[in-house]
Amino acid sequence: MTAAYERLADLAGRASHLAAEGRFDELSCVLEETAALREALPATPSPAVERSLRIAAVAMAETEAAVASAMRVLAADASRLEAGRTAVRGYRATAGSSSAVGDR
Repeated sequence: MTAAYERLADLAGRASHLAAEGRFDELSCVLEETAALREALPATPSPAVERSLRIAAVAMAETEAAVASAMRVLAADASRLEAGRTAVRGYRATAGSSSAVGDR
């Protein structure tokens, strides 16, 4: 059973790496594999696997931080996109009320 916990730590490390690189499609697959492995593990781990669990916990915290950071960047990008759309709507409304260049 120790090998399963070592695999869990390995998967968590891989997830952290993928999240840091912004490779979210691959991250999703690794997280699915991690979830399936966790389901197969006993509810109470033995003390012998504590090291692997600590490694996995640190790596998953890093993954969460990287994903949260990426989400903040995406939210800022979406906000800028929306501001641009608002500006375009304003220009369009102004252009529609006067003669357009193409009408000449």
